[in-house]
Amino acid sequence: AHKGDNVGIWISEDGTVRAPHGAALVNRGSELRGLVGNFVGTVELNDVRRTALTVGDRFQLKYPGYDVTATIGNTNGGDLQPGTAREGVIMTVVHPVTWYVGQQLTIMAGGQTYGTFTITEINAAVG
Repeated sequence: AHKGDNVGIWISEDGTVRAPHGAALVNRGSELRGLVGNFVGTVELNDVRRTALTVGDRFQLKYPGYDVTATIGNTNGGDLQPGTAREGVIMTVVHPVTWYVGQQLTIMAGGQTYGTFTITEINAAVG
């Protein structure tokens, strides 16, 4: 398997291991861990949405196998208009996720795909 692939794992010990949906299996000592907080990245919006995304808007960030609700914490320069891209946007998540720098997630709400969010930094300050 390669970074980002979904795989099935058989645990043969006592079967009491509980992993949240979207958890990652990593080498001991790895810095990848379940994080709650802020993710900075580049947002690229398509033309499906008719209104801009603003601070406080909530939607789903989806990745194969799992998704999490996110809120825009900072747009880095005004509302995010449909059909545009912007770097330095902060997304805030409240459930632990195991994402990594460079990962690309789909932005969805109401069954519609609005664009992508590519992570460039993890656990940044909102401001």
